[in-house]
Amino acid sequence: MSLSFRKVYPEDYALIEPLLKKISDNPIKFMPLFFNRWKSKESFVGVAAEQQGNVKAFLGLVFSDREINGRTLTFCNLTTLIIDESLRGQKLSYKIIEFVKSLGDFVLTAITPIPSLYNMYESQGFKRVNDFRTIFWRMPLPGASSGFKLISLNESANEILTQSERKILADHLEFNCLTLLFQSQKEHALLILKPYSAQRRKFITQRFLNYSDYAMRKIFNYSFLDTVITPLEVHYCSNYPFLLANIKAFAAHLFTLQEKIPGFFVRTFYCERFKNSYPLKNNFWHSRQLYFSEYISEEQFDTLYSEIFLLDL
Repeated sequence: MSLSFRKVYPEDYALIEPLLKKISDNPIKFMPLFFNRWKSKESFVGVAAEQQGNVKAFLGLVFSDREINGRTLTFCNLTTLIIDESLRGQKLSYKIIEFVKSLGDFVLTAITPIPSLYNMYESQGFKRVNDFRTIFWRMPLPGASSGFKLISLNESANEILTQSERKILADHLEFNCLTLLFQSQKEHALLILKPYSAQRRKFITQRFLNYSDYAMRKIFNYSFLDTVITPLEVHYCSNYPFLLANIKAFAAHLFTLQEKIPGFFVRTFYCERFKNSYPLKNNFWHSRQLYFSEYISEEQFDTLYSEIFLLDL
C-alpha cells in the first residue's frame, strides 16, 4: 500500500500520540515539540507518513530563524523519529528526509541521532561534525583573576552584548541551562551551558581505558568508573578564541561559581583550532552530530534552538 507524506501542526498532537505511546509510557513529555517555541517563518512542527489514513511514521522538527554571516537562515532540528513496526526495514527514514528537504531550503541538523541512522544521514548528504569533546577537569587553580569577570545572566538586556547575543540569550533563558558572560576589559563571550550526566568512564579518553580499565577497576574499585558525574557542556560560545586563550581564568571563575561540578567540556574542534594551556584535560568521544547545508560550516554549527533544550536532554 502506498504512503503519503504531510506536514504536522501543533493541533495534530492527538494524531501522533498513538505512535508516541509506542516508545514511551509518558508521551506527554513530547508536548514541547508541538509548540512553535522560537521565531520562524515555518509553523509546522513535524512530518508524518500515512497509510490509509493511519499515521505510520513521525519526525519532529524544531524550527528557528537565525542570522548567520548577515543572512537569515531557517534552521530545522530533526528530532524524535518514530516508525511503526510494520514498516521498519523498508528505508522509510530515507523517504522522510527526502520529503523534509523538498519542503524548503533549511539548515538541517541531527543532534541526537541513534547509531543505526548515521549511515542514512550521511548517504543523504549530511556532514558530520567532530565527534569528540575536550573536558577540563576541576583542579586547584590560582584565585580568580581580577582582570576577568564571570557573570550569571538572568535577563537579555545587558549593554555589553551584541544584538545577536541578546537574541540568543533571550531565546534560551527559560530553559534548564546556565547563561554566562565572561569578560575582560577589552573582550567578552556569551556562553550557554547545560549539565550532562554520564558514568565517569564516558569522559575518559578511550585509548586510556583500553589499556588500563582493568587496572583502574582493581586499584580504584569497579565503582570508580561507573559512578555517574555531571560536568557542564558548553553548547554555545560567542567568542571561542577569547575563551580558550584565557581558559584558566574562566575555569577559576566557573569552579568558584559552580562549586560541585567536576569539570566542563567544549567541542574538540575549537580546542584544536585555538590552542590552550590548561594542564588537566582530555578528549573523549561524545556523540555523532550532523548537518545538511551549503550555508554554514562546522565552525558555525551549534546545538542551540534544538530538542536539547525543549526536552531538557
